[in-house]
Amino acid sequence: MSLAVLRSAIKAAIESVANVGLVHDYEPYLKTDAELRTFFQVSDAAAILGWTITRERTEETDEFTEVDRDSHLMVIRGYAALNGQAATEKAFQDTIEAVRARLRQERVNRFGNLFDVHPPNVRTVEAREYVGKGVHYCEITLACDEEVTVP
Repeated sequence: MSLAVLRSAIKAAIESVANVGLVHDYEPYLKTDAELRTFFQVSDAAAILGWTITRERTEETDEFTEVDRDSHLMVIRGYAALNGQAATEKAFQDTIEAVRARLRQERVNRFGNLFDVHPPNVRTVEAREYVGKGVHYCEITLACDEEVTVP
């Protein structure tokens, strides 16, 4: 398979979650409020809410003579507008759990029987400043394994 197939499959899975915001299968470099809104805001009236997907690492190990195993650690980052008085952290935490529940389904579905999928883990959830805006931020890690042919 390929990393592109895996990124695409994770993106489609997250996009199937209701009210999840915008999902991108790469990590952007954003510098301005306008870029942040373009990337994570569905409409002018909507709050910032979105996700990115990237690979943190891949470890390749010997499986058989002609086959190795790639173990990818994918990182899914979530961003949501922060409003302390509106208790937006609770809604963001619920969205994180909805994303994890959807990814957990792939332990059985295996992204179309292409990858072995491990449980999704929340590595961090915190408030932070991103492009000068207060946001809720999270990282979900998802380990996925695949067999690769040795030439």
